Amino acid sequence: MTALVRWFVMTACQEFNETLLSAIDATFQSLGESCRRAIYFYLETTFRVEREKIPDKIAEFDDAIRAIFKEGAVLLERSILNKLCEKLDIKPEKIGRASCRERV
Repeated sequence: MTALVRWFVMTACQEFNETLLSAIDATFQSLGESCRRAIYFYLETTFRVEREKIPDKIAEFDDAIRAIFKEGAVLLERSILNKLCEKLDIKPEKIGRASCRERV
């Protein structure tokens, strides 16, 4: 793999990760600023998932969101995935009950 190809792949991955975090932020923000901060605090202190590491720990993030919100996690995950599709300018397929881990 040439240096240029490596750079392109790394840049694309970094841009996707930033877009994913932006979609998560927007979803949490829809609950209110104090809720957004509380969720990130809880993710970091209880589940050891820092905001910046979510793209690398998507399974842990998914487990944590499900532990925190139980059945309500499906609504948050659906919102995250819809916002991600919107930011990437792609048409979301029917999400159903699929988790973030399965879709991302």
